[in-house]
This record gives sequence, structure tokens and C-alpha cells, in this order.
Amino acid sequence: MSVEGIPNSEFFDFTEPCPQCNKRLGLRILEPSGPHAGRYVCICGHFRGWVARPASRNRPAAHRDLVAKHGNGRCQLCDRHVDDLPPGQVLEAHHVNEYARGGPPTAENVWIICTACHRLIEWVRSYI
Repeated sequence: MSVEGIPNSEFFDFTEPCPQCNKRLGLRILEPSGPHAGRYVCICGHFRGWVARPASRNRPAAHRDLVAKHGNGRCQLCDRHVDDLPPGQVLEAHHVNEYARGGPPTAENVWIICTACHRLIEWVRSYI
């Protein structure tokens, strides 16, 4: 369903009112390219945020095994031990050459890092 004149869009109710017009109604506009799946805008046109791309969980078993096999229980960037990570954080396999773009699931192409460091790297990769 699309809002008339705006392809790949739908109405969206924000939990907080817009800082410019004080309304809660806006649009979710999906965009197929770029680092985000789309954007949120208020009905007045004010940008409200990005639509995150869904995380893919279709990884081969080799990816899941990399953390256990090569992790040594520590983040390779911040050196925190898995037992010292905040709740909700784990050690993850980060692909230096992205898997989605043909990077192999090999030890040479993977860093074992914590969730916070992984988010930081992906943010830098997206914006810088």
C-alpha cells in the first residue's frame, strides 16, 4: 500500500509528537538502496528517523561456529571478556569484507567482537 503520490510509503503513528508541528501522524517511506531500509517523516515533512534494515539470520553454520572456534572469549577490539559484557551483549563475528558482498566466512576475514564494537564498526561503515 502506498500513500497517493509517494511510492513505497504508508502512514505511521509516532509515539512522540513532531517537534515542528506537534502532530503524531507521519509516513514510513521504504527505499531499496542505501544503508537504511527507508525513512520516517512527519506529515509536515520533518525528518523523524531511519527505518533500519532487518538483520539477516540466514548465515551458514560456519559463521556461527567462528565465534566458538576463534573467539578466545574476548572482544578483539576492546578486549572485554564475554563474562564482563553488559546484559544483551555477546561476542559476534564481524566480516571485514562483508558476507553480503561476497566476503568468505573464514577466520582470515572475521573479527570476533562484542555487540557494542560491532555496532560502532557498522555505523562507521555506513556513515563515514
